Amino acid sequence: MRINDKRLEMFGGIFVSFTYMPPSLSRTIKSTDYRHTMISESIEPKPMNLVVVFENDDDPGRFLRELSKRSVIDIEAGYRYDCILSGQPEVKHLGACNYEITYPLSAIKKGSERRFNLTRAENMITIKGAYKAGIRYEITPHYNGEITVGGYTIRNIHTGKKIILDGESMLITEDGKNKYSDAMFTKFPSLEPGDHIITVSNTNADVVMYYSPVYL
Repeated sequence: MRINDKRLEMFGGIFVSFTYMPPSLSRTIKSTDYRHTMISESIEPKPMNLVVVFENDDDPGRFLRELSKRSVIDIEAGYRYDCILSGQPEVKHLGACNYEITYPLSAIKKGSERRFNLTRAENMITIKGAYKAGIRYEITPHYNGEITVGGYTIRNIHTGKKIILDGESMLITEDGKNKYSDAMFTKFPSLEPGDHIITVSNTNADVVMYYSPVYL
């Protein structure tokens, strides 16, 4: 098992088990004139209990510090879980310096990250999964000016400076610095499952798209 790409063994932990319930879909619907109009839709994370055994007094604290931030847990079964700690861990003393700890988490199940090079003005992409996925674009232009990728326009771009437009982290940066003032949009990129055509206004740039499928 890995947490944030670090093996559990680095924290002195032994993976025991986890239980996971699929997320539910929350919808806001307006009904008028015998018709239903969906106003908004979002995924509600579901509980996951992660059980780990430690054989040292110091290791549980180190692991808790790592788990206290937003974490990605990979149990190496083909899926990853985007998690946050949702409550107080339950500690069971097994004897001597041995502890079994149950961590309550809120989790969303995701597949491995997918990568696509957008080399054309129009690029056909198929989004897998069951729910809308956050999209990340990494753009390295070979000119100065502006670019529009997938309907998202960014002004004042510069040759060789990488722009990251991240729909999961809700950030846009240029060489690591905030670029939101030059973003000509109000929502960060995400796509529903299915086929999509992603347009690139100027192909004189290296444009790479990433996403992780979201599953039941």
